[in-house]
Amino acid sequence: MDLERKQLIRLVHNQTYSSMFVFDLNKKRYEKIPLTSHISLIKESKKFCIGSYHLATKTTKPCKTFYDLTDSRFIRCKECEAITGFQDCVRCNGLSCLTKSKSAIDYCNEDHAVYLAYFPGGMVKVGTTRFSRKEKRILEQGAIAAIFICKCDGKLAREIEYYIGQTGMKTRVSSDYKLKHLYIDQSESAIQEILIHVLHEITVDVLQDYSSAQIPPQFFSQYHRFEKIKRELEGSEGQLTFDFLEKTFSNQEYDYHKDFTQIHGKVVTCVGNILVTKRAEGLSAYDLSKMQGYMIQFQADE
Repeated sequence: MDLERKQLIRLVHNQTYSSMFVFDLNKKRYEKIPLTSHISLIKESKKFCIGSYHLATKTTKPCKTFYDLTDSRFIRCKECEAITGFQDCVRCNGLSCLTKSKSAIDYCNEDHAVYLAYFPGGMVKVGTTRFSRKEKRILEQGAIAAIFICKCDGKLAREIEYYIGQTGMKTRVSSDYKLKHLYIDQSESAIQEILIHVLHEITVDVLQDYSSAQIPPQFFSQYHRFEKIKRELEGSEGQLTFDFLEKTFSNQEYDYHKDFTQIHGKVVTCVGNILVTKRAEGLSAYDLSKMQGYMIQFQADE
């Protein structure tokens, strides 16, 4: 079997399927590898900078030096992080601007959405994203569904997110939680009702002070991806194997394996950064965010 060798940048999604976004070192270009059939993948030991993301042009550019980050927890070198210019915005709560980056400020002045996202297990989180890519953000997050509730500039969106978070709502959902909760526990219509109910609660607590930013709730769902997992689980008597970075757990339902280096099997679906595959022994779930920047060898059949 001939394996291709490229650098994994991230997973990217559309409403139908997901792809690996990779960098070809020989051709010096980015490519998308659809994950629609079978995958065989080997993770190498070396990790390099994934390059810079340009907020103004909304494009990714490779690192000039292909900086070695094997022993680092970061996925970008300092130079590429500075070009991206978004590092200060991650900590923003909308109450005061922290960045001096012109591209980040221009980005912030674009229309943003505030959303409520539902994850299996009854988890609801609040988040923000650029309005023009709001559906893509939910696909990246790995939520079952979401409603978009506000449209405003980025600074105000962060402020609204901050005050909703102060009510006790989650603003982050960990990869650990997502790996443990892949089984859908509500119908699609029930999830929509739950999100509308939560919206009504935060309207009383927070949103009544931001009526100019509110929009009629827009519902978006990727329920079909979770349905694929549910069908496979119910057909295989609920056996799941989870490959996760930090720890190894064992109980009646899940096995978590530290530092996976290989993936083999039929692609069932992708949910956010999680790739779910099927082999004779059952399903396996892999958190591919832990492989960002690494060199990989792979064969992906379409």
